[in-house]
Amino acid sequence: MSKQRPIEFVGDLSVEDSNVLLDLAGASSSILEFGVGGSTQIFAQCNPRLLLCVETDKVWAHAVLDTVSERFPKATQPIMIGYNEKFYQKFDLIFVDGIDEKRLDFALNTWESLDNGGLML
Repeated sequence: MSKQRPIEFVGDLSVEDSNVLLDLAGASSSILEFGVGGSTQIFAQCNPRLLLCVETDKVWAHAVLDTVSERFPKATQPIMIGYNEKFYQKFDLIFVDGIDEKRLDFALNTWESLDNGGLML
């Protein structure tokens, strides 16, 4: 018998990875995410106060926004911003999963946006 996903999403995350994201997002009121997809759908269903998402592919960003709004209308709707847009917010959780060549820069540039006691993943 196969394991069931703990929460609904479209994507290729393993059950184990989705459980980790679900646990972390459930304990977070503000989430910054680099690279949207299945993780965005999980985060949204945890209903954080703020879900700010950075995506370098505009077409993909809109597809994920459409998926969240259609499949999970009661979830926190993600706010999409561009890679170079500025924000002035602290986050409980920063999830760095965008394109490989920008991950390290994104992590370093957003480190100061991590709230005391927050987690960067």
